[in-house]
Amino acid sequence: MSAKIHKFEDHTGENTYKDLIKTSKEIVKDSLSAVLTKVFDEADDLLFNTAENATSSSLQNEYFDIMRLLRIERQSISNSFIKKVQRRITTNSQTKKDEFMADELSLVSQDEMEEMVAISSITNRSDNIHGEAISHLQARIEHLTLKTQHVFDKDALLPKNVCEDFLSATTNIELNTNSKLIFLKVFGKHIDEALQSIYETINYRFIEADILPTIKISAPKQSTQRSSISDVNDNFYSFSSTEYNAPEYSQPANFNPQDIQQVIQNYIKSSIPDNAVTQINDQNFYERSHVVSALSNLQTKFTETAQPVNFDLIKRALLNNINSGSGGLITKQVNQVDEKTIEVIELLFDEILQDENLTNAVKTLILRLQIPVIKVAMLDQNFFSNPNHPARAFLNILSHIGIGITDDNDELLSGIEVVIDSLLNDYEQDSVSFQKALDSLNRITNKEFDSCQKNEQHTQKSILREHARKIVLAELQILAKNKTISKKNEPLVLKLWPTHMYHQYINNGKDSEQWNESVSTLKLIINSLQLPTTQKELQQLVNKQDEILQLIEDKLVESHQKLQDINLAIYTLSETFLELINQADIPDPEENNFATFAMDTFSGSFNDVQDIDQSIIAANIEEPLLPEIETTETTVADKREQLQLLPKEVKPGLWFELYNGDDQPVRRLKLSVIIMEEAQLIFVNRQGVKEMDKNAADFAKELESEKSKIIADHSVFDQALNNVISVLSKQA
Repeated sequence: MSAKIHKFEDHTGENTYKDLIKTSKEIVKDSLSAVLTKVFDEADDLLFNTAENATSSSLQNEYFDIMRLLRIERQSISNSFIKKVQRRITTNSQTKKDEFMADELSLVSQDEMEEMVAISSITNRSDNIHGEAISHLQARIEHLTLKTQHVFDKDALLPKNVCEDFLSATTNIELNTNSKLIFLKVFGKHIDEALQSIYETINYRFIEADILPTIKISAPKQSTQRSSISDVNDNFYSFSSTEYNAPEYSQPANFNPQDIQQVIQNYIKSSIPDNAVTQINDQNFYERSHVVSALSNLQTKFTETAQPVNFDLIKRALLNNINSGSGGLITKQVNQVDEKTIEVIELLFDEILQDENLTNAVKTLILRLQIPVIKVAMLDQNFFSNPNHPARAFLNILSHIGIGITDDNDELLSGIEVVIDSLLNDYEQDSVSFQKALDSLNRITNKEFDSCQKNEQHTQKSILREHARKIVLAELQILAKNKTISKKNEPLVLKLWPTHMYHQYINNGKDSEQWNESVSTLKLIINSLQLPTTQKELQQLVNKQDEILQLIEDKLVESHQKLQDINLAIYTLSETFLELINQADIPDPEENNFATFAMDTFSGSFNDVQDIDQSIIAANIEEPLLPEIETTETTVADKREQLQLLPKEVKPGLWFELYNGDDQPVRRLKLSVIIMEEAQLIFVNRQGVKEMDKNAADFAKELESEKSKIIADHSVFDQALNNVISVLSKQA
């Protein structure tokens, strides 16, 4: 996108830094404003189409009303969104971050969960697209904190924060769930355009201010920094941003296009004698069109191999191919400019193939593109300096989408191979074929992402439900220990009430009032089922039985369980109370002091329970409870200590090579969920299906010993080009 040129005054010291922050706010405003115009226009069109296809007139009118509302509130939402993001640049956002992360297992309603999933999909994609630029910006901000207090938090402009600010800006607008998801989908489609402008421009302004123009990125495996308790991600449904993690080497940060072009030209010209420069176009050298044509003839031969191409062999084969029409006599040679261009591509592919983060399957695909990339570099003088060139974008996306491909029979791999085959057959002497291939790869990527996202969401919900069942059973086991529960009351104690507790945990979390009330009531139920042994206990049961029955009935009805089962359970409980009262044999009456009646353990209001997620109820209400689970003395605090052992970089969304036993190959999987209460990490495969779980302490040891390691999900071509430019610039 076209961006306004932002400049700040050339001062030194504090004034420079203040001007830099001011400029950053202007960059944010301009970049977001331009994108929001597109978002509102496209959302308006989509809502209109949705209204036109509505199944009822009332639904159609609802969508038309939403359209009118968005048109009215358009400016208000835009201003609120931009101000929220700008505010992050002027205040430290760490407090909010820590408060959010400490909100242990605090879950939300189904509609809000849908919004969270939508935001998650946007932020995960944006993290992968802009990972390197984000990493550079964070490094510069950390460096700047050593010089001045006039600096914002390094995570202030993470995609996650920007997306959450947008969602927050729409909070006061009454949109139904479907409309809000449409709005978020359009926002996700365009936000990367703004983020790219923000990251690139602010990074460039930092470089211009001589703030860390060159960056040293350290490998995560060597990081000894551990997370504090406040840094531990306690959220069961965590959609944390995945930060870029590169192998250890020095790399130039954000070479601008002019610098890249200059370094390449200097490298090529430095190896050409002065008297040879004028000979490049004379009769002793082949014309570039002949060279490219010969490369096309060699394309099929070399791209069928799965091994790195020897570039000296390419040049010899090139000469032989060109001269095959003249009796095999070699009468000319490739000019030095084209020859050095080939050598630069050789350096690039050497860097790519040395990248340990790429799977062999992806490297094989990339190797097939060597000659087409040589042709692009020869034909397009802006190839090296254009970050949006379709050939470069193709290689970057290929490395990202293939991060989880380890099986040669993977259907995704087959789909990508079809795209590459088509590219190799079609590509001649322009970039149109690469653009077509890029469009095809993007379609595959989008389809793949949608499918994997749905699978992973299903996996996360299943893990959450299983965890909730364990928590409920643990409470039940503790409270029922050494207690007597008659067979006829088991449906209430072992099914109906645990189901109610299960949904309180799912919907409200373990720290909620609703969950604590459900546990207290379970204790009340179990205690009231015990035969009174004192006159005081007997009198309590006599006086409080109706209140207990009404309380239980009200809560079970609110949990939307079968009314027939509830009525039967309440009737059975009332009969049990009468039996216990009649069976009580208490020879020594005691003073009627009701102050310590078990009912006193229950506190709070029962009138604020949220609606239960009907889809979860339908899926789980008839499920039997899990078998008895073993009790453990390990506390949540102990689990937090285990999580503290993990490197700071470990968070959901990151890919790993995982140790799978001494006699088994490592697995390449993504961290999907961290269960704080169990210090357990859940890993999924490329399709979003659970494959492995690990204890946090054990996993920390594996990372330290390098049995397991973090995989850097970066832009492979851009990374390789940065390294090559760094080397060549030192040779100049």
